[in-house]
Amino acid sequence: MVKKKKRKLKIRNIIMMFIFLSLIIVGIFYLKEYLNPYKIENFSEMGYQTDEITFILSLSDEEKDIILNQEKIENIIKHYTIENYTEFIQIGYSDSEITQILDLDQTIQEYLLAQPYMKDIFNWLRIDNFIFNNIDRYQAYQEKYPKLLFEEVLEKVNTNRDFPYYSNIQSSDTSLGNLVLVNKYYALSEDYTPSDLISVSPYGSVKMVREAAEAFIELCDHAKEDGYTIKGISGYRSYQTQYNLYNRYLQKDPQSIVDTYSARAGHSEHQTGLAIDVSSNNPDILTFEMSSSFKWMKDHAHLYGFILRFEKGKEDITGYKYEPWHYRYVGKEIATLLYQTGLTFDEYVAINLMN
Repeated sequence: MVKKKKRKLKIRNIIMMFIFLSLIIVGIFYLKEYLNPYKIENFSEMGYQTDEITFILSLSDEEKDIILNQEKIENIIKHYTIENYTEFIQIGYSDSEITQILDLDQTIQEYLLAQPYMKDIFNWLRIDNFIFNNIDRYQAYQEKYPKLLFEEVLEKVNTNRDFPYYSNIQSSDTSLGNLVLVNKYYALSEDYTPSDLISVSPYGSVKMVREAAEAFIELCDHAKEDGYTIKGISGYRSYQTQYNLYNRYLQKDPQSIVDTYSARAGHSEHQTGLAIDVSSNNPDILTFEMSSSFKWMKDHAHLYGFILRFEKGKEDITGYKYEPWHYRYVGKEIATLLYQTGLTFDEYVAINLMN
């Protein structure tokens, strides 16, 4: 009987001990939960959504403490999971702008990270002719002429017209062959002479580089078959010849006027051996536009690789008055492209070869 009572007492004590320990454990749990600063409610009260809270709770306690001790972080998941997102926000870009930036080339992203907020960047990027290397010049020119359209800014800068004519002069890249650019910003050296010069005879006594000369002869042959006369009046000119010609013009006109119709030495396409001035039956090139041969040339020159180099209405781009007699050999593919698009050669080279 005594043993039975002792057994019951022992069992009761065990049960009481179990209950006591359970209460302690539950108490500790609730105390810990009460004292836990990382409760869902705490983050919810700050304005975070369920998915954001789930993400926050996956972070380290140190990171959670940082989040709790500041104002709500908009798009917090992006801040932690997208590289440079926080930096772009701090610069001043909006979430939608950052989405666009992250689709850009890494080089552009790195550039934007190192600059103050650029409000016009997205206007420039939407234009096909955007050249990354010109981005500082776009910004400077836009600030100088805020009323210009973004397309106008890019056109000016891409063709170096944010600089005065005959300033910021660079050496023409002769490795481009038929596509070498020579204008008021790109010049050939005094001793440059193209190799393989041949005559365009029987269609003139002038010379061009072989490929251009043969294309010109073919052009003249087909023009003759169609009943038109095309002749070469001036082809290759040396640096010294151009120097003498330009200075003769200076004897009758001010330099500001001469620069609109004649190139300074080193800046003439004729020195490349790829340019030719043409006429019809009348050897005076100034009458060429009035001939039927001009109409044929204008419509067919690109089929043989030639372009009308200084077009009407493009004087501000080319830097020269309209010259219906001056043609430049660039090859059939590029000539056809320029004929179809209306781009000047200056624009084409800037966009496609110097980008």
